Amino acid sequence: MFNTNFKRYLIKLCLLTIITVLLCILFDTFADESYVSKAIYFFPPFFFLISLAGRLVFEYLNYKNSKWLSHSVLGIRVAKFIIYIAVVLLYAFNAREDAANFILTFFVFYLVFTYFDVRTMYSFLKK
Repeated sequence: MFNTNFKRYLIKLCLLTIITVLLCILFDTFADESYVSKAIYFFPPFFFLISLAGRLVFEYLNYKNSKWLSHSVLGIRVAKFIIYIAVVLLYAFNAREDAANFILTFFVFYLVFTYFDVRTMYSFLKK
């Protein structure tokens, strides 16, 4: 089921996650603690799992030659976005003192991982 494209995607996703973990460590070490969210180490594995789950669904539909493949790209994006909004809202309401730092850090991770997903999806669909 898993072809070489998926294996390449998984390797790149792991490398991106490792890089973001290292950047989290650097940011936590050198930045003023008033700018660092308490949940900063939660972001890399969270985005890794969400990205991987979205790609697994896409690969499954591609493997089955589903007629829903073209619609699944948008559906996966919408589902991921809803999960992201739910996490941000739940955290912001439960930890109000850390909400601003959490949302800003979450947004940076969202941009990085969404860019990665769109870029890899574009190269996949182009082929």
